[in-house]
Formats: sequence, structure tokens, C-alpha cells
Amino acid sequence: MAASRAILVPAALIGVAAIVSVIGVGGHAGQTVVVVGDSLTAAGTSEIMAVLAADGWKPIVDGVSGSSMTNRNQVFDWRDRLAAFAAFRPDVVVIELGTNDCGNCGDDVAAAIDGLMRPLRHVRRVLWLTAQTRVRTALDPVSVNEALRQATVRWPNLEVLDMGAYLDGHPEWHTADGVHLNEMGSSELGRFIRNGIDSPPSRVGALSSVI
Repeated sequence: MAASRAILVPAALIGVAAIVSVIGVGGHAGQTVVVVGDSLTAAGTSEIMAVLAADGWKPIVDGVSGSSMTNRNQVFDWRDRLAAFAAFRPDVVVIELGTNDCGNCGDDVAAAIDGLMRPLRHVRRVLWLTAQTRVRTALDPVSVNEALRQATVRWPNLEVLDMGAYLDGHPEWHTADGVHLNEMGSSELGRFIRNGIDSPPSRVGALSSVI
């Protein structure tokens, strides 16, 4: 994934990133959701923002193309950024990372997950989206997803949502490479995130598919 990034945040985060304020009109007025991720998030920033804002959230969306949970490619280390976001006490944090990770390369995926969860330990809900399992970019994504599932036992505020299952079988949502999402797919990703947030917390240790 080529290195690029997109970030839209409210004015309160002037010391963290660029400034855009979006106030929704749905049932979550005044509540803040932070969404971070790789190029799927970066490319879909506008669509994700629109879906969440329509549901009443004040969304903060930060995507860095090529980034990963382990930072195996030295693209971006999310730990400091997540700590900065956590300082503003968001109601929910959504993490879309794992596509650029490798479950069979000797990387300590579990330690990387813990490193990103540590600054979020006081956030009420953290939703982590699984990697797509039928794409060539992810190396052994099943192991990456299993590491996420196991992490829900160590982190009681963590839920894992099966994004891969949601996107699978929808080539009309993807670009030609079968990995990235087009505008329609980005809107669907936003809806998947919204539905996950609006659903009751999932059972610890379970991969819950939200459609």
C-alpha cells in the first residue's frame, strides 16, 4: 500500500492533527468516536465521517496508508497517536489495522496488539476490525485475526468485529486489486463500523460479525 494519509478531527485536537469539526444529528450527539487505520481508512475518510456523523457521532478519522499494528514496514508507529487521542477521552475507538501485518513472519503480533491497547485501557469500548482473509496483501491473516480474538481475553474493553466476513463476496465494493475499497465500499465500511458501535458489546473472546 502506497504511503499516504488522511485525517479529519474536531478543533479540540488542534495539537494532534489537522482541524475539521463535524457534528452529527443522530442519537449520539456530543459523543466522540475515533477511527484509525491503514489505507482502507485513509481512502474512505469522507465516507466513514459522513456515516458516523449522520448517526450523531463526532467522528475523528485518521488513516495512514501502509501502516500496521506491528509497524513491520516502519511506516507509522500508532502508539503515540493513540495515546494522544485517548487523552481526549473518546467514547469509542475503532481500529482498522492488520491488512499489512504478517501472522507467519515471526512478528510478535500479540505484543503489538498489547502495545496499541495499553494507551486505550481506560476507553470504554475499543472495536478492532479483522483483516480480510481472501486478499493477497495480508500474510496469514487468519493468524492475525486469531491473535486479535485472543487479545479480547487480556483486554476486557476490546471487541473484535469480522470486517473480512462483511466485505467478502462483494467485488463491487472493491477496486481492481481486490483489497482496497471504492466509494461504495468505503460507505459500506462506514456502515459496518456504525452498526458495530450501535450493537451491544460482543461476548469476550468472540469474533462477532455485524451486518
